Amino acid sequence: MYFAGNLGKSLFLENVPSSLNDILYVFGLNATEKMKRDLRHFMGFVDGDQLPDKLKGGWGLVWDGASPMRPTGLLGKYLAYNAPHKTSLYIAASVPVIVWSGAANARFVTENFLGISVDSLDQIQGKLESLSGDEYSTILRSVAEFSSKLRGGKMILNALRKED
Repeated sequence: MYFAGNLGKSLFLENVPSSLNDILYVFGLNATEKMKRDLRHFMGFVDGDQLPDKLKGGWGLVWDGASPMRPTGLLGKYLAYNAPHKTSLYIAASVPVIVWSGAANARFVTENFLGISVDSLDQIQGKLESLSGDEYSTILRSVAEFSSKLRGGKMILNALRKED
């Protein structure tokens, strides 16, 4: 599982459930000393143009704020109303996403089979384990199709056509 972003606004990374710490690879700037010390796979900064090449297989985590239980405060509100860049980053890299169930894009992600939604980080392991082989294959196919559209500019072209 991957997390990429401004780690200074992602303080939940200081309290990642132990079940996730073994599988979580964290990329970004502004990590706290606690993150650098406690995260098993702290990868540091990777240039945005090179980052998609580092994301092979796995899942991309879209989460922010101080709490692993639920995005709270201004950052939680941000996720509730906005679709963060990291969602499209992961999908463009052909990586399915894990989003907070209260996020603005949670319904879009689940209805389009681009990943899963969870109420808290401690639900991730169970949700992933409960996916059937067919469900996982459907997600991977959908992500691959959306990835191609994103990288080819089809999503923005469709949006521009709708504005006419």
